[in-house]
Amino acid sequence: MKATLSILIVFIVALAVGMAGDYFEVNRYIKYVLMIAAIIVTQKLLRK
Repeated sequence: MKATLSILIVFIVALAVGMAGDYFEVNRYIKYVLMIAAIIVTQKLLRK
């Protein structure tokens, strides 16, 4: 259950970063890099 919840939280954070990138009209590749960085940071924070 905890793994499913953490995956869901990571997905929501990455989706929010992607939507913010769309709102600010960021370059597509920069948006992908920001989404990957958000996934990595969120996973590290959830594992503590």
